[in-house]
Amino acid sequence: MGEQFLDSYEEVLMHGNHVLGGLGGKRHEFPWLIYAFRPSSQFDSIRHSFDEQNRLWDELQGFEDQLDEDPDLVELEDIIDSLESELDTIEQQIEALELYIRSERTGHITPIEQIHIRDGAAEILPKLV
Repeated sequence: MGEQFLDSYEEVLMHGNHVLGGLGGKRHEFPWLIYAFRPSSQFDSIRHSFDEQNRLWDELQGFEDQLDEDPDLVELEDIIDSLESELDTIEQQIEALELYIRSERTGHITPIEQIHIRDGAAEILPKLV
């Protein structure tokens, strides 16, 4: 596999034939799978997409909170719409990577519908096949 630390993970995040990182401590929060995520050096090639996704999520949440506090700030609705559009675009780009989970024990492949990676955690919505 190339990276020693990944040996301790039962599952890995994959892009093509590249291991992007180890996935451990799996728990279920239906319909999401939540993992601890330890990136490999291969993850650096797509890290910017997840950084942008997180930036947009944070910015969107901040404006939505402001709108909740003061519903008369209708000008925020245009900003929120714009951020939602940008977020949709980046999430489509991430989805187009066709990332998947591979079990190191069984070799089982789980395609990914959506994924969010932040602060050492990966939230993954598996694709229904």
